[in-house]
Amino acid sequence: MHDIAKPLPNELVIENYLSVGNESTVVTYCKDYSHYRSLPDVIEYSGRRFGKTGWDSNTNRCHYSTKALKARAILYPEDMDMLYDLMKIRTKNESTF
Repeated sequence: MHDIAKPLPNELVIENYLSVGNESTVVTYCKDYSHYRSLPDVIEYSGRRFGKTGWDSNTNRCHYSTKALKARAILYPEDMDMLYDLMKIRTKNESTF
């Protein structure tokens, strides 16, 4: 009887790992920019958290670093006006490019 390999959803294969001092980076495959955008912003590997830092279109690789951790915020109803104002500023600035 043969064992059957089953895919593990939400798992990444780490192709390269580098640690220098307090900073570490990991690299994983991504087939195109859409795939890169769908990858998680933060991953945990070897007990450390890594933030997504970029995509190399020449090698189809996504890079993560311990120096680039993302932050999450909890917004309360009284913060919504401020959030809308920030979104307007961001949209205005992005439309100038």
